[in-house]
Amino acid sequence: MAEEANYDQQQRTTIHRLPQRASYDKPLIHSILDEGFVCHVSYLSDEGIPVTVPTGYARDGDSLVFHGHASGGFMKHFARGDTLCVSVTLLDGLVMARSLFHSSMNYRAVVAFGPGRVVDDPTEKQRLFTVFADHVFPERGTGARAANDAEIKGTAVVVFPLVDVSCKQRTGPPGDDEEDILNPQYYSGVIPLRTVSLPPNHDPTLLPNVTIPPYALRFSRPGIAPLDQGWQTTESTFLPSAPSAKEASKLLPVVLISLVAGFAAGALLAPRFLRA
Repeated sequence: MAEEANYDQQQRTTIHRLPQRASYDKPLIHSILDEGFVCHVSYLSDEGIPVTVPTGYARDGDSLVFHGHASGGFMKHFARGDTLCVSVTLLDGLVMARSLFHSSMNYRAVVAFGPGRVVDDPTEKQRLFTVFADHVFPERGTGARAANDAEIKGTAVVVFPLVDVSCKQRTGPPGDDEEDILNPQYYSGVIPLRTVSLPPNHDPTLLPNVTIPPYALRFSRPGIAPLDQGWQTTESTFLPSAPSAKEASKLLPVVLISLVAGFAAGALLAPRFLRA
């Protein structure tokens, strides 16, 4: 049976504010999770205090994977079967509108709710350690010593199924008001942001005969490329798309008015400068 293309829309993850930016598309949600390193896990403490903790994660199919100390923070809440909230945000650009009100950011964000499952099987924990390592450092899962029995026993591993999950994103240029578009005083545009990798800083205790793996020399993964490597930005994420013929026809009067206003201002001011 073919895999479902979307996650089922749930009450908790239904987007009400700017719903046109919402998505429940599974490939899109997975791509955001695969690009991120850090998520924020939120829960209610035993004292009734809301707590949010940043932590690393990995995606394993339709689940996220966490590891940590069994008695620490959110791990004990997962162990009790409590419902937690997990969020991941990627920042793609700074949107500079002509007005402060419409200035914004281009982003992709995923929010999920649910309980987690504590993994007890040592073989499964070992596999998930490798999944976690390869999420952060591609190919590193087989490029470092595997966890030993004591490390496996002393580390809690939680699988968090992606069921109640949604995505929200903003792309494209600023959304200025029409009267602001006619104002030549203020700049408007998007500053794209990207993450690059630099050459590694070698451990000073590294033995001279150790081979440096290619994935360390030129580290790359989803969303990250070496600094000297050409970086391709998707038009939908970073660049304003070319207007359609219908949109262009609407913009034409605005452009003509701006040009006429500019010529008129120049004609009025030129004699003053000539006399100065």
